[in-house]
Amino acid sequence: MNRFISLDKYFLVWTETRKQIIKESTLYMYKCNYYNHISPCIGKMMIMHVGRKDVLKVQAELKGTISAATINLVIRILKAVLSDARRDGFIKNNPAEGIKQIRQNGDALLTTHRALSIDEQREFMSEAKGQYYYEFLAFLVTTGMRVGEAAALKWKDIDLKEDVVHITKTMTYDSEGRRIVGDSPKSLSGMRDIPINNSIREVINLQIRKSENISAECRVFQAKRGGYVLDSTINRAIAAIIEKMNKKGYNIGMFSAHALRDTFATRFIEQGGKVHTLKTILGHSSIAVTMDIYAHVLPNTRKSEMNKVHIII
Repeated sequence: MNRFISLDKYFLVWTETRKQIIKESTLYMYKCNYYNHISPCIGKMMIMHVGRKDVLKVQAELKGTISAATINLVIRILKAVLSDARRDGFIKNNPAEGIKQIRQNGDALLTTHRALSIDEQREFMSEAKGQYYYEFLAFLVTTGMRVGEAAALKWKDIDLKEDVVHITKTMTYDSEGRRIVGDSPKSLSGMRDIPINNSIREVINLQIRKSENISAECRVFQAKRGGYVLDSTINRAIAAIIEKMNKKGYNIGMFSAHALRDTFATRFIEQGGKVHTLKTILGHSSIAVTMDIYAHVLPNTRKSEMNKVHIII
């Protein structure tokens, strides 16, 4: 291969070599971030000329336009591409090595992981009642499941005898951005059983009454016009509900479907749930991931927990 090729051309080759190594949804994510954030800045440069200052340029130009977490992800992708370019002999050193990550402050974390307050949750779900996607929204907020996981559920996954929801599949994208079903969850820990409590059972019963077909291989949730329920569909439904609430004078900030997962986790901790149990229910790969995301909720529970402790002196 010609050493005098652009970063864009090398990335094309690089993605081809990764197809058999990583999941298609991950490859699609790499492509989206590369072409949206890296290519416009340095994609036309000869790869052998890309230096540390160019990597820093990408980082600097993205500040203020996307979240710190996304910027850090973009730099990690660029670092991985340049690492393979060094291995392939196109460059002598990886200029992305040693680039420090951008810190996320508390406000950024709360924005990324936005949980509804109890009042917001009550008002939102009340406004959502009667809407086509109410049961789907209620299922997300009572189970903490991801949209793709809930959308991939079949009735055979709802085990009312054992009182658990089996999560074995998720909906995701292939490397070209097409929606596909049947992929495994994000990690082995994503394959899990969620115990069915009274709230979840109520939602399931509502969906049973609503569904025309509850045979084992039929999906639990269908899009309004048939087909699969997509993240974008649910986010539009949420936006429409929020708009109605705002018109009625209840001003609530915009949020995405992921906020319902965060809301479940927050209520779980607030009501005395253990972080280790939450990790399992959410399908996180490690308790450190759970703690990083939801540690800001724990101070709210410390006082009540301390009041239960009696030390003899």
